Amino acid sequence: MLQTGNWVGVQLRPAKKRSTVGATVRIIGNDFTAVKAKVFGQSRNAQTSSTLHFGIGEADAIEAIEVQWSDGEKTRMESPAINQYHVVVPGS
Repeated sequence: MLQTGNWVGVQLRPAKKRSTVGATVRIIGNDFTAVKAKVFGQSRNAQTSSTLHFGIGEADAIEAIEVQWSDGEKTRMESPAINQYHVVVPGS
């Protein structure tokens, strides 16, 4: 079955010697907010991806991507494009 709808991808790139685990990512739209937390995988010895994918349905734009890193630092990207991935780095 073909899936339709818009999306936003976020690739977390932590500073050297930091982890993406514990980061919380928010996608903020005009009338919605989507939240995902970066956690360890459920499987033993499994690698976890630093990329998160958010389906945003028929929304044709988003206001911002916000990341709260595990140490409490926040990073915000204003008016990112939809239907593509964005690299988010602390302090950017």
